Amino acid sequence: MAPTSDPVFLHVKSGMTVIVTDTDGAWRMADVIWVDGGARNPKDPALFQVADVDTEVINWVNADFVSHIVQGSEAPVGAGRGRSGFGMQTTALPDKNHLTINSSFK
Repeated sequence: MAPTSDPVFLHVKSGMTVIVTDTDGAWRMADVIWVDGGARNPKDPALFQVADVDTEVINWVNADFVSHIVQGSEAPVGAGRGRSGFGMQTTALPDKNHLTINSSFK
């Protein structure tokens, strides 16, 4: 049996930008504001308080719904990124649940 990697949510920290995938397959980019630990092990995240980068809506999401961690200095932290004039292009890295953002001014 091949070894499995850790779930993505175990590597998420506040201040990171993540992709949240809903049960219907729709996804959104959000900045992590707060990480809340589980009852059995407070060091393992169970819930994330996130701010949607397009709508600026803040809500709590179950850790299982975080599908990717957005990486790169070109993904600035802060709400409203979707309306900031960046042309965003995402590229999945092989065998990882991390995304790299390549942005350029239009």
